[in-house]
Amino acid sequence: MVKVICNATPLINFASINCLDILKSLFTEIVIPQAVYSETVESGFPNSETIVNGIEAAWLKVHNSTLRLLARLSSLPHLNSYCGCIVE
Repeated sequence: MVKVICNATPLINFASINCLDILKSLFTEIVIPQAVYSETVESGFPNSETIVNGIEAAWLKVHNSTLRLLARLSSLPHLNSYCGCIVE
């Protein structure tokens, strides 16, 4: 079972080419912070409805607490550079 915490960039890029299902096929659970939801869905970028569809289908999950987790993980030496997602 592979879970990820994903930021906005992969979601926007895959959604913009109508290939968000690739992420669904690679990971059993994709968690996005509330801030990522706001940046993607609430901003209304083209194809953001595909992200809403993933949330409604429950393979994309929005969590408020992931921001604290991301902050904690980003302080680790091997994760101090920018990454698009964190795999558990």
